[in-house]
Amino acid sequence: MNLPGRVLDFILRGGLLRGGEHVLAAVSGGADSVAMLHLLSDLAPQLGIRLSVAHLNHRLRGREAARDARFVEQLAKSLGMPFMGSSCEVRKLARERNVSVEMAARMARYKFLAEAREKLGADCVAVAHNSDDQVETVLLKLARGSVAGLGGMKAVTAWGGLRVIRPLLGTPRPEIMRYLKGRRLEWVEDSSNAGRKHLRNRVRHEVIPLIEKELNPQFRKAVLQTAGIVAEDQEWLDELSVALLKKCSVGEGLSMQKLNRLHPAARRRVLMLWLQPCGDVTFELLKRIEVVLAGEKGSQWVPGPGGLRVGRRYDLLVLETAREGKGFNRPVKIPGATALKKQYLVVTAERCRTLSRQAGGKIGEYPAWACVNASVLKGRGLRVRSWRAGDRFAPLGIAGTKKIQDIFVDAKIPQALRGDIPLFAAGDEIIWIPGYRVARSAAVTDPSKGVILLRVERGNS
Repeated sequence: MNLPGRVLDFILRGGLLRGGEHVLAAVSGGADSVAMLHLLSDLAPQLGIRLSVAHLNHRLRGREAARDARFVEQLAKSLGMPFMGSSCEVRKLARERNVSVEMAARMARYKFLAEAREKLGADCVAVAHNSDDQVETVLLKLARGSVAGLGGMKAVTAWGGLRVIRPLLGTPRPEIMRYLKGRRLEWVEDSSNAGRKHLRNRVRHEVIPLIEKELNPQFRKAVLQTAGIVAEDQEWLDELSVALLKKCSVGEGLSMQKLNRLHPAARRRVLMLWLQPCGDVTFELLKRIEVVLAGEKGSQWVPGPGGLRVGRRYDLLVLETAREGKGFNRPVKIPGATALKKQYLVVTAERCRTLSRQAGGKIGEYPAWACVNASVLKGRGLRVRSWRAGDRFAPLGIAGTKKIQDIFVDAKIPQALRGDIPLFAAGDEIIWIPGYRVARSAAVTDPSKGVILLRVERGNS
């Protein structure tokens, strides 16, 4: 079977696309994304899809980056596809949000893709990660001691409310290059990919070739097979563990007595499910929690994910904030970025004339974004603050008001995390709970009268 046939089979077997969808292809101009665009274009009649193209210039490589943007725009034009391009000063963004350049680039890229998908009316975004990228990702996760990441990237994922598909995830990079050269297709080279500055590049150019030479020539194949098995095992084990987590849950914590009765493997799986909403769960963290579970009665605490700590309170294993000064109340810069360092979050606000709606968001999951009516802020300004006892909210689409405490309970937000959920207020009125809804008073009815786009994303401490 040729490459288009294998990609078609991968898409159909994995349920990546449904007939009639509008797919926004994220194209950098490099070999992988150019191959993905041509393959999807060739397969479009069989899949029943239509395509648009998006490109973001990160302004990291000067003239070379500008060349890439022109190339992608011309490619889209030659294929008769709608194109949307934009640019972002990624280094400046990294400084403002106190994150690495790589993280800032990823944040900017997915923010742009979400906006492009909304503006062009696409159903999902296609990105060009291939099976070699998968090997690198698994190896990096293993080196960091991540538990959940050993299954690698999924062919279909969600980033906030954005559905992301990876149609080339089953295709190795050499096969992509043969396809491009066989069809005499042009692409542009990113000179930074050949450097050794970034960790992923060192893994790609040094670590993996060394392992293949000295340990196993079929290393990539072995990693992919293992990652596939791990991913399937994780999915099945998580289904089994959900019931165990419910049995162990008591109020805001987990029964230590019930946890200690479980097989160690089942116990780890329950702890992983319990901690997953808070951040990355490592083997080291699970080992430390096992020590707490095995200890005598008394107060024992270990650092947990997302700035929290895990410990025992009487006969319960509980989560609580490890940071002092839990409450926060900050003015929001419009336009600009506002860092909530103790919550590891960054808030951005900008004026716009179009609407952007997030689909499928959840409280406590980021990125989250919403548009509010600019007039609701007049004379009151905008602040982002923590929850206070007695806070109420008048959500759009629901009559009357609700206690925010009840909203948190309904959304199953652990008590230890509630104080870190950012609430946006105009004066004394809460106008947006990220991942939930905007207030009735803040709903945008006429975009021409002014819209504020608010976003909350993860940042570094």
